[in-house]
Amino acid sequence: MVEDRSLDEFAGSDAGGVSDSDDTATDPASDDTPTDVDPAVSTSAWIDAGTDCDRCGERATRGWFDDGDLLCADCAEW
Repeated sequence: MVEDRSLDEFAGSDAGGVSDSDDTATDPASDDTPTDVDPAVSTSAWIDAGTDCDRCGERATRGWFDDGDLLCADCAEW
């Protein structure tokens, strides 16, 4: 099974957030807040009743989105 990863692993060094070692918080409304950032989108979904993979048809309770398709772990490209 694929392990979930923290979003912190994908943030660049200039992300402007607060690390665990920081004692002070960054004001999100400060002048250095990026304005050209795309909104976050979901990359996977849990489906309690399960659903069929859009590529192979296998039933899965967790799927990953790929160009509008919901794929099982075997079909998702990593």
